[in-house]
Amino acid sequence: MQAVPASTYSKTPTSSGNSTLPTPPRCYLSVDPITNSPRQSYAIAPDSGSFAPGTRLINWVWYYNLPDPSTALTDVLTDTAGRTHSNTVTSGLVRPDVWRKHLATTLPAMSAPFAALLSIAQQPFVTKVNDALSDKAAFHDGKVVLVGDALAAFRPHLAVATEQAARHCLGLARVWEGETTVEQWAREVTGYGKKMWLASRLLGVFGLGGWGALLKALYVYIAFVLKLKLGKGPKGY
Repeated sequence: MQAVPASTYSKTPTSSGNSTLPTPPRCYLSVDPITNSPRQSYAIAPDSGSFAPGTRLINWVWYYNLPDPSTALTDVLTDTAGRTHSNTVTSGLVRPDVWRKHLATTLPAMSAPFAALLSIAQQPFVTKVNDALSDKAAFHDGKVVLVGDALAAFRPHLAVATEQAARHCLGLARVWEGETTVEQWAREVTGYGKKMWLASRLLGVFGLGGWGALLKALYVYIAFVLKLKLGKGPKGY
């Protein structure tokens, strides 16, 4: 069994990886209300593309809050060669002592499925989780456009990056076929992008923040959705 990735939140290091198990669940979500440490896992195909039992992998992500800057965050982002990274420590370079210490302090209180999964992970990677958003999708009279993550990069727990890129491309096909204008396309994708960007932040606060931050994020999200309904979303160009 081989664990591959790990990920972290902006002020949070996290771990994630792949594991081969005989009967992996389709999707699993666990939130620790005491440590604000949400974990997600889901089955994926290996490089062979097979979904046969015994060959599937479990992809997992573990979010964990750490102050930025802090000694704890510096330790997590310092690799086996002693180099401190600004965002990501790749698979195979995470210090074993840091990983063992992290497991020792959290595994005893973790839900059984995740405890079993993480205890056999071999090579996690760690990364800060960031996001980005542009308020414009079209430039120079529509001759330059932003699509996918170039327009809106979401936090990974929402898992809609590929869907967004496909949505953009399908919309541009309608522009090129004369069914809509590039201005209409830009208005739609920037509104959708900001809505999902806010939604990803809301979901992140649900797992990692307190009630005050959650209510504030919920208010901002609902207010923006209402603006979209009223036709007062971003212009997009």
